[in-house]
Amino acid sequence: MFLLALADTRPDELDRLPTDGRFNPMAISLDPSPWSDDGLCGPDAGYYPLADYLPPLLKMIDAPDLVAWVTGSRSPSDHPRTTD
Repeated sequence: MFLLALADTRPDELDRLPTDGRFNPMAISLDPSPWSDDGLCGPDAGYYPLADYLPPLLKMIDAPDLVAWVTGSRSPSDHPRTTD
């Protein structure tokens, strides 16, 4: 759900996240400013393989930014929508 919310509200921030699914669930926030200090990503973050659970979920929702990020077809920052 974190990735879906981020893709909807701050698609430009998806590029900062690892594509291997390593996230610390205790550091999840839609505010990217504490990500580094809180340890959202890194070697101690848990491993939740996106390839296992994200594609079926994406088939049920409309999330073009997230689909683009997961598939590597384009950068989410290329999205024409701006987030002010």
